Amino acid sequence: YDQQYVVQEYISRPLTVGGFKFDLRLYVLVTSFLPLRCFCFHEGLVRFATEKYSRDEGSLNNLYAHLTNSSINKHSPSF
Repeated sequence: YDQQYVVQEYISRPLTVGGFKFDLRLYVLVTSFLPLRCFCFHEGLVRFATEKYSRDEGSLNNLYAHLTNSSINKHSPSF
């Protein structure tokens, strides 16, 4: 590819569910752009942080509150 793209950006004021950060992974197959034709798979994935999100500066090192990655959160006492 001849261009660079940002595919993920940290959001400082994210949506939360019950105070916990989350992300959604949806699977879409695009078969055409003109005309646009795409198919959404019925199942997806939701991942949650294991500790409540906080904007306090002291919480920036708390990976369990800021990241939803299960390979990190599996080590949390709240997992």
